[in-house]
Amino acid sequence: KTIWGMLSTNILANMKLLFVMLLMNIFYAGSPTFMKLASVELEPFEIVYLRHTLALLAFLPFFLMSPKKKIAWGDFFKIMLAAFLSFTFSSIFQIIGMKFSTAADGSFIMAMEPILIIFLAVIFLKEYFEPKMLGGLVLALIGFMALSGDALASNHLSNDRWIGNLLFLMAVLAEAAFPIFLKPLLSRYSPLV
Repeated sequence: KTIWGMLSTNILANMKLLFVMLLMNIFYAGSPTFMKLASVELEPFEIVYLRHTLALLAFLPFFLMSPKKKIAWGDFFKIMLAAFLSFTFSSIFQIIGMKFSTAADGSFIMAMEPILIIFLAVIFLKEYFEPKMLGGLVLALIGFMALSGDALASNHLSNDRWIGNLLFLMAVLAEAAFPIFLKPLLSRYSPLV
């Protein structure tokens, strides 16, 4: 192959990946707004039940087609705990938080998740901070503070909004626990488990 042929193949593959990432971010970014709208008509537990039932139906074919592997009881408990924290507990807290706060506040707080995951990975998984990563974290924190500083300032928070934002923060902690709990298991099990 020529260099141009290899480059154009990589560009095409990268464009597909970027498109999928963009699509996922659009869905993720719309989640607080959809939850806020749904919370007008449905109770938090109903929203979580519907959301998880739809996810189950979407992923069931992949699970049924994946190779089966016996899961050790301790690992099964870790998977269930991580799933409960990240999906059920976090979703319920996000939806209840949405009733007290705003979708914008929730989005800003939820944007802290990758930063929190990195800190938890350093603490619990003994992962190493590379200088570029540390610089990126500092920039991300500065960006987060610049974008959310006014929205989350204490003089703009009513008592109910403060409670909603605290619930969002608890949801972020629960979601950040997911990769921390499960990363050690990836060496033994497929991600489809």
